[in-house]
Amino acid sequence: MYKKKLTKFTRVTSGRNNQGKITVRHKEGGAKKRSRLFCYTTDTKHFQVISELKNTKSNNKLILILENNTTIKFRIATQGLDNTKTTFCFDKKAISLGSDLFLRDVPLGSEIHAIRDSKNENPIYLRSSGTYGKLLKKENGKVFIRLRSKFIKIFPEN
Repeated sequence: MYKKKLTKFTRVTSGRNNQGKITVRHKEGGAKKRSRLFCYTTDTKHFQVISELKNTKSNNKLILILENNTTIKFRIATQGLDNTKTTFCFDKKAISLGSDLFLRDVPLGSEIHAIRDSKNENPIYLRSSGTYGKLLKKENGKVFIRLRSKFIKIFPEN
């Protein structure tokens, strides 16, 4: 189903360090390993259809395969999604699981994940599967989010 360009070859070191010396014994050979490239940003403002939900072999993640007109992407699945839904809209009136929204459009008390800092293009907070934060309050163009570690982090609204 998925294309080879959506995966990347991960180099197997065979138990050797950067000098080429064996540091871990009995690690020879093995199959080639490829890891999937996940898309954390949505560059199109169109609805995307979930074509398939899959489990990954290498780690315990539920991933979804998104199809638009010509592109196919991998994303980490939000809990509660199924194959019948369209997702990732930018409309604040039709908020559903997996929507991509600005923090100013998210209602208070919502559980959110994959939060982007203003300086970075890709999300860097709460990205891994099963993690989420809770939106506590909004004031003066800032949003207060409680992370999983009970630490309250301040983000800009945009």
